[in-house]
Amino acid sequence: MTNKVKKRYELQIMLFLVLVSGLIALTLCDIGSKEDHRFLDNGWEYSWGDRPPETAGSDGQWQPLKAFTEPPERNGQNFLWLRIVLPSEPVKNPIILAKFVQQTFEVYLDGKLQYNYGILPAPAGERFRPWLPLHFIGLPDEAAGKMVYFRISSDAPAIGIKGVVEYGPTHGLFRYKNMLDLLKISSAALLFFSGVFVLGLYLFSRRDTIYFTFAGNAILSAGVVFSSTYNSFLIYPNADFWNYFIFCSVLGWKIFWFQFFVYIVEERYNRAVQIISWTISGVFCLFILAAFVNPLWIETILLLHTVISVTCFLLILYFCRNQIFYGQEVQFYAIGTAVWLITNTLDTLSILGVIYTPAFISWVGQFAEVAGLASVLLLRYAAIQNRMNEYSQDLEEFNQDLENIVNERTLDLSIQNACLEQLFDNSPDAMVMLNLNYQVTKANSSFELLFGYSEQEVLGKELRTLLQIPGTVSVEEHIFDTSRMAQDIHLETIRFHKTGNPITVALTAYPFITETNQVGVYAVYRDISDRVLSERILRDSERRYRLLAENMEEGIWLLDFDRHLLYISPSLKKIMRSSLEGYLKKLRQELVSPQLDAAIHEVINSYYKGEEIQVPVLLEEEIGNSAHNSIWVETSITIAYDDKKEILGLLGITRDITSRKRTERLLAYSYERHRRSQFFADISEGVLSAETEIYARARQLRINLPAQFALYFCLVEDFQHPASMEQRDVLLDEVANFVSQQYAAEAWSMADGIGILFNLECIDGGKMSVMQHAADCLQLLQAEFAGKLFRIGVADYADSVQTFSRRLQHARTAARIGRQRSAGSIVQHYEECGIYEIFDYFSGLEEAETFVARTLQPLMAYDQANHTELVDTLEKLLSGNNLKDLAESLFVHYKTLASRKQRIEKVLQVSLDSAEDRMRLGAALQIRKMLMARKGAQ
Repeated sequence: MTNKVKKRYELQIMLFLVLVSGLIALTLCDIGSKEDHRFLDNGWEYSWGDRPPETAGSDGQWQPLKAFTEPPERNGQNFLWLRIVLPSEPVKNPIILAKFVQQTFEVYLDGKLQYNYGILPAPAGERFRPWLPLHFIGLPDEAAGKMVYFRISSDAPAIGIKGVVEYGPTHGLFRYKNMLDLLKISSAALLFFSGVFVLGLYLFSRRDTIYFTFAGNAILSAGVVFSSTYNSFLIYPNADFWNYFIFCSVLGWKIFWFQFFVYIVEERYNRAVQIISWTISGVFCLFILAAFVNPLWIETILLLHTVISVTCFLLILYFCRNQIFYGQEVQFYAIGTAVWLITNTLDTLSILGVIYTPAFISWVGQFAEVAGLASVLLLRYAAIQNRMNEYSQDLEEFNQDLENIVNERTLDLSIQNACLEQLFDNSPDAMVMLNLNYQVTKANSSFELLFGYSEQEVLGKELRTLLQIPGTVSVEEHIFDTSRMAQDIHLETIRFHKTGNPITVALTAYPFITETNQVGVYAVYRDISDRVLSERILRDSERRYRLLAENMEEGIWLLDFDRHLLYISPSLKKIMRSSLEGYLKKLRQELVSPQLDAAIHEVINSYYKGEEIQVPVLLEEEIGNSAHNSIWVETSITIAYDDKKEILGLLGITRDITSRKRTERLLAYSYERHRRSQFFADISEGVLSAETEIYARARQLRINLPAQFALYFCLVEDFQHPASMEQRDVLLDEVANFVSQQYAAEAWSMADGIGILFNLECIDGGKMSVMQHAADCLQLLQAEFAGKLFRIGVADYADSVQTFSRRLQHARTAARIGRQRSAGSIVQHYEECGIYEIFDYFSGLEEAETFVARTLQPLMAYDQANHTELVDTLEKLLSGNNLKDLAESLFVHYKTLASRKQRIEKVLQVSLDSAEDRMRLGAALQIRKMLMARKGAQ
């Protein structure tokens, strides 16, 4: 608590302490002497069983008993006799005050009934009242020194006197009790009014919830203290009411007591404390319900209540372990709780008979506990007052600082106004101020110089008239007349000189607006005629250079030394196409490109070595992620300088060299293919004849020439698109490449087809395997080259490379015979050619054409002259079918076909029924086809 707050509330605190001290002193001084009040706590005896009062005094039946405890060895007895000898000092109007008597009883003196409570024996189900009522038992004046007997009946488990028995004169005993009650009631009143006062603060001043918690704690504590006075029972002698009142007050007080703890514990423990608080509150509710259901459980409940209270105190110490040494709030809370815990424990132990206390003192603990909570509130209130004082002091300092700032700002504003006036007058830009009618109220010398007016000619004139703005054109300076009312305007426009010459100006107009009114317009004009002209020239230059960059074949890019991209020409996008993004990432080092990085580092290192004139670094690289999308580019990299010899960055000129690279690759491949074809041509023509020489040359050309191989020859025809010789050579090269790649075989182009050499170890040998392999090859070729015809001739087998020329000729012969036999693609083995082998050989001689002409020329001439097809008819007649079947297959009449036969016989002067003529004509037809095939291949 701060010194200011202590001084402010010093008088109130002193008055409170004096009041409490006075009450305590008054109670202690006026409590009376020992003769006025005694505790009957020694000399008690007991006896079990019911008997007439006149026989109760037999000494053999009595046993000594510790005061206020239940006698042992009950054994189902419902009657108990207790006795004690009264003090021998004479007393006027003696009286005994007894409490906690269970259940009904009678009091006898000299065999006479002095007091009775309830019916003896106690009726079944008699209500068990643990604390109340209080029993005031009046005795005659001669009772001093005599034996008093208590006849007690109970059908409950408990029987006897559990509370303190007091004895004395009526006046003295009541004075003693009233003085004690005065202290209790005064304490209860203090607690009650404190709670009501704080509750009022909470309700009307909107204080924190902690005030409400304290109010509930204090009011319920007052209820607990008041209900413990004997005067409360005298005022309203209803034992059940006060028993319930005590239970409910204790429960409510406990709930508020633990809830108060939530507000002083560290914030991180709030959740845990709230859970524990409501859990313990629920347990206390169960205790009260249990006590109402069965009052005999009260002693057990009191014991559990004490254990839980100790546990709560330990929890308080645990949660406040970090605050207990420096937090005053926690210290006050813990001290008040500790005092209450000690007094409550002593009272509980006294009730249970463990110890003996002449009077209950737990109300002192109640008072101490509430005082501890009140101290916490006072600390918080003091802290609030302290903060308010600090805020007040800070506010005073803030006001002083604000006043100083206002004075400084006023001085600054005056300086700024002077500076603005000078800035307005001396600005190189033309400035003018307009009123709401857009009339000039002030203009600087630059305005007069720019537009050619004197100050007298400007002031009071409307701006539209002054600057010769046509009436059909909107005036941008008229800010308040536009849709963008009262907004700044920044634009370039044309205004006119006094002489009428146009001036291109940059116009900036601002509105003058106060908090409530529109004052006018402030306009600034800057002559930008030279800049506009320069920009126009620059735009024209940029347009020309842009057109040049967009239409040139090379792509241009510019990097700084940190690899930041400064410029790329549009032509680079055309070159790179879809690969542009990847190439730019390489330039920016977002992707690793060792070649490009090395080239750029070489250029940069040359610059740092001081080489002013550099030879550009040339770099060729393939860009793209697939064979179909990749391109080859050549990049020239050097340092770029401006006209002042300042470095602009790294200049790269990139050009597409894909066509060149493709041509180079094709040339290299064509040369290699030519060498390989020439090798096989040399073997077939006998240039290379020695086996060692052949294999040495094959190794030199990296040709796999096995000892055992199958040899094919393939005729290729494009029947859909007859091609030129150049196109035919390209087709043969493509087929040869395909076969080489698919089968890892050796394939080479020849004048009339392609030769194919297969390793027999890969085919497993044998004629059938070779034929099947050739058929598989034919299927692949047909699938790859649609619209093409392939006739594959398979050579006979030989186990020497020296027979290569002969076998290749046999394969070529088989291919030609295959074409003769079938109009489509076919595989033909040389050994299966039959008579066609002779025809093929004869067709290569000069006599072949003479033989065909001598045999078929008259019929061919007849067909040409008469537009008939008798040669084709002759071929069908020689096929062996009879005329009737042949006529049906040709969809002609039998007689028509017979007439054609007769005409053929007449033209050729032969008989088609003659075997010799038929053989000669058939041979001529086959040789004719082979001649035509040879001419077509050539």
